[in-house]
Amino acid sequence: MQMALSKLDIELILANSPQAKGRIERANRTLQDRLLKELKLRGITTLDEANVFAPEFIEMFNQKFSQKPMNDL
Repeated sequence: MQMALSKLDIELILANSPQAKGRIERANRTLQDRLLKELKLRGITTLDEANVFAPEFIEMFNQKFSQKPMNDL
């Protein structure tokens, strides 16, 4: 993985604190909960339908929950 990140010129930032690890776990739980509800509300029952809906869901989720970083690296 390190070699791939290096080739793509991506800096790996590790979550070394329990607080940071907790934030990502809460975000994953929120994401999973909302995705399932949206799929059910829209009557999406197949993987193909879910894949078509995914970009729209990602955009909606990011608009609602994204925050600008405190520091630009």
